Amino acid sequence: MKTQVKRTDESVEELFYYELEEFCKEQVRLYIHDTRLSLEQSLEREKEFLEFTKQYQTFSPYFDFVFTRMSYTLFNPYFIHNSVISYHPEKKCYYVMYLGEESRLDIYDRYVFRHPFLPLSREEDIKRGKIVDISDIPECFINEELELLTTSSVDEHHNAWAKLWLHNLLIARRDVCEYLLERNQHDDGVIYTDQGSVLLHYYPWIRFGTIDHQTFGKCYVATYHGKKINHKQVKLLRELKRKELLNPAMCVDIK
Repeated sequence: MKTQVKRTDESVEELFYYELEEFCKEQVRLYIHDTRLSLEQSLEREKEFLEFTKQYQTFSPYFDFVFTRMSYTLFNPYFIHNSVISYHPEKKCYYVMYLGEESRLDIYDRYVFRHPFLPLSREEDIKRGKIVDISDIPECFINEELELLTTSSVDEHHNAWAKLWLHNLLIARRDVCEYLLERNQHDDGVIYTDQGSVLLHYYPWIRFGTIDHQTFGKCYVATYHGKKINHKQVKLLRELKRKELLNPAMCVDIK
């Protein structure tokens, strides 16, 4: 459950994954109030951070600030063994880089780009919108206020969207880390579980998808935690069933 963070001064700190949020808060504090800076420089850094936080409505901005603006390096992101994440400023995306067998923490030329990493907490990737036509709900999560929650830059559907919120929990909550590690099905550290369903244990949302079912034809599949969703969400499910857009057999209560 531990990870390592490398600062720009080459120092490396080991910590539990769920301690990352508090660690990042402390690094931002030190960045702004560095005793080597003049008052004017400190104020300028504070202004820089406040400007950075303006886009954030859902997640805490500290993680992104530390690993993008402050150029820190995170090892074993999302429990992926022998890997680091790197931020690509032009593409505005995190990448996973895998370490070679002989690599050490201070050897970077052996890292190889493999694939874009799913955005960890980038607010700009989130799309929100009210349901306009219930006959045309896209694959998404639907929150307590019946807002559609999707992302604009990830095309791996529910599990990709789930990682945005799930990682936000992982960096701050030990119980979430322990739960995911228990469900880890592979020795290489990559979690292949249905993360969309995992997320529903912590957020009162409904996950919607569409399938071409052999018996029911094209229809919605709704997954939710029955004890967490509210009356508005229950009403939406009832309406979809009434219009035969959602077959009761396609409703999955994970409670």
